Amino acid sequence: MWKDGKFKELISEAEQCNKKLPKSQFKMTDEKAISIFTRLLLNGKIREAVRFITERQESGGVMMPHEDALKPAGKTVLEVLELKHPDQTEPHADAFVECDELPILLEVTVTEEHIRKTAHKLSGSAGPSGADSMLWQSILLKYGNQSKELREAMATLTERQANNIIEWEEIRAQKAKRELALKKLPVGVRPIGVGELMDRCADKTMLYVTEGDVKDACNSDQLCSGIKAGMEAAIHAIRELFQERCEDGFGLLLMDAANAFGSLSRSAALWNARVLWTRCSRFLFNSYRGYALLIIKGTSVTLLSKEGVTQGVPSSMKLYAIGLLPLTQKLKHSSDFVKKEWELAKSMTTEADADISTTDTDNEFIEPPTWSQFWYADDSSCINYLHFVLFWMKLLIREGPKYGYYPEPDKSYLVVSPTFVELAKKMFSACGVTIIEGGRVLGGFVGSKAEAQSWGSNKVQSWVKSLKILSEVARKQPQAAYVAVSKSLQNEWNYMQRIFPDCEDLFSPLKQSLLEDFFPSLTSNPISDLEFNIFEKPTRMAGLGI
Repeated sequence: MWKDGKFKELISEAEQCNKKLPKSQFKMTDEKAISIFTRLLLNGKIREAVRFITERQESGGVMMPHEDALKPAGKTVLEVLELKHPDQTEPHADAFVECDELPILLEVTVTEEHIRKTAHKLSGSAGPSGADSMLWQSILLKYGNQSKELREAMATLTERQANNIIEWEEIRAQKAKRELALKKLPVGVRPIGVGELMDRCADKTMLYVTEGDVKDACNSDQLCSGIKAGMEAAIHAIRELFQERCEDGFGLLLMDAANAFGSLSRSAALWNARVLWTRCSRFLFNSYRGYALLIIKGTSVTLLSKEGVTQGVPSSMKLYAIGLLPLTQKLKHSSDFVKKEWELAKSMTTEADADISTTDTDNEFIEPPTWSQFWYADDSSCINYLHFVLFWMKLLIREGPKYGYYPEPDKSYLVVSPTFVELAKKMFSACGVTIIEGGRVLGGFVGSKAEAQSWGSNKVQSWVKSLKILSEVARKQPQAAYVAVSKSLQNEWNYMQRIFPDCEDLFSPLKQSLLEDFFPSLTSNPISDLEFNIFEKPTRMAGLGI
């Protein structure tokens, strides 16, 4: 039948055979779980291995198309996915970066060596063709001259798309994606487009060659541009500002947006990339000039990506930063736009009917706006006196939709000192913003000391639980468990120690678990205090570096 080209008949027969298979409930044993953990680790997927064995998933898992989406109520996952991919809209003129003379289009050189470096970093599941990152890493790296010839072909393909305008029909199949619906916690649906590994490799290579241009263009205006230590610097700045001025009436607004990546003006983003990210602009134009096909497992329905950028594509975060850059710069307190709007608000405000409440300061409308704003992709925040923060939020609600950014105040939070909770509720109640005394910001925490201690304690307890699981793994796979703790889990708590001051006491349970659980399991012997002190030292001093 295969030789006769009867492929449909073969597929039909395979489907009939599958229906006859018993539908047993598979329960994973501890041995099987450890085997999978070790295999992931040996393949270099350390983070995925740790997440798997400790059961700490970043989302609620993959949702099937006909499941109940829960939010919005009464809609299936497929219906929500359709809403997440709206039709292309006419972009507003403000969304385009102003440019009197277009930068010269520079040729990009992509070599086999670029592809080789990128191949080492490939990760993730397969696109529509079924070839995953492990397969592509293997064929790109492990077959000598044949792999080198393939890398050279990949370099030629990437360079051609970077330096020429390609007809959509030629690359339509390459840009097709497998659409996944990940469950947001606690409720919600996050659409992810899983592209072909070949296309992701080309995309990552272009990032490797040109992402410095995005950092230069965005700098600290968009932290997702890849600026080094940008998030850590922002967390320290926000926390210090809040701690110093919260009793003076400072508030920290954490804004959320609806379907941010799917609603961004694609046309404006591509134009902004042409101006600010010139070397990658033709590659991005080729990637988004047509409507990419989105294939959904479990249904014959297909969707088209018509607007925004595709979450899951390596360059999507950088393109989003470039696309939204005019908005972030427009809302800086020092911009001409803000100064003009502030003067206009002062002239229109009366004691009887004020559009912007200023009751938290004695000097109403005298001082100019001096807020500090922080953006990481669609997560925006602003910190200053409450009347300044309210003014910034209203500007964002009014101006955001011009750029494809739709703020949702009812899903946003305002962090204030307990002294100003009632005043904040009075000022922000009409907008639906939730008033809190402490909240999570860019992986850190800002707010009252009690709230911060509670958050930090919960984080440490989750690591203690993970460490106990890895202690059991260490009895059978000590090397794998050691790598998991030293190269992955420890990086998480090191990050918290850098961004969370005075947290030594919080880590006592974790240190105790290392002494009582992990090190004894690793060595199959009880550990004395002296041995524990040696194990804690760096490897260059004969320790384990944990």
